[in-house]
Amino acid sequence: RSQRLHPSLVVVDEASALKGTGARHRSIKELCRSADRVVALTATPFENDPLDLWAILSLLGSPGLWGRSEFTDSFCREDIHPNGCRKVTVWKSTLHADQVMQWIGPRFLRRTGREVGIRLPGREQTRPVLVPLSRTQEREYRNAAFISDDLTRHRRQQNVSRRGSDEISPLFNAAVAAVIHEAQLGRKVVIYTARLEDLADIDQQLISAGVGH
Repeated sequence: RSQRLHPSLVVVDEASALKGTGARHRSIKELCRSADRVVALTATPFENDPLDLWAILSLLGSPGLWGRSEFTDSFCREDIHPNGCRKVTVWKSTLHADQVMQWIGPRFLRRTGREVGIRLPGREQTRPVLVPLSRTQEREYRNAAFISDDLTRHRRQQNVSRRGSDEISPLFNAAVAAVIHEAQLGRKVVIYTARLEDLADIDQQLISAGVGH
């Protein structure tokens, strides 16, 4: 158990994956509290709403950090759904966001790929490719439109747009086809995605196609 550990340093990689206050966040936070020093690493520190940022700062045990309720009341705007559920969506204003950013400043170290000597492939401007949904996805997307809760409806439609219940994903198929095409031309490809699990799906399809990556 983490109570028995007293590490001199805890490094939390992909800290943005621990947003929220669920069981995983609480267990990691417990370990961080027992450490002499904590460093959080993330390429996406600013997530969907201000509380995601607060969760990372809370994980670090940042001295002087506002409590969750105080942070919410002071800096966040809440939307009230028809079922009475309250959801933080955005900052109260850019001024409130700037106040928090100024507080974070001395605690936040930002480095770009250029600053640390990492060369990324040049970006080429290409036209976006619209990938139509499969029939299963279309049906499930329409069905999700009847979900009354806005957040649940959005998440459901977002998931359906990635992959239907039949496990068929035109989106991933199109992405893999594009990578294969570029590989055949001897070009390197960098794939960006909003979800890490998407990379796992694409990885398996590339392996099956015999494309090195």
